[in-house]
Amino acid sequence: MIKNRESACLSRKKKKEYVTSLENQVSELHQENIQLKLVSGLVLSRLWYCGCVMKHAECKHFHAKQAYGTCANRELFLLQ
Repeated sequence: MIKNRESACLSRKKKKEYVTSLENQVSELHQENIQLKLVSGLVLSRLWYCGCVMKHAECKHFHAKQAYGTCANRELFLLQ
């Protein structure tokens, strides 16, 4: 009878530790998800900006030298 109680107590303790570790993991993944959404939004906004700049490069009033500079700097801009 005593071994059964000790075993049950140990089992509850392990289960509690496991559930706590899962809750911690959920919290960490939630924070990571928030950060990834922010980064994703930044990347999308920079891509949108580059698309707008490239559209202006196709305009007759936009000089070819400016368009080349935009293309050359596009990858650097996205990494900033």
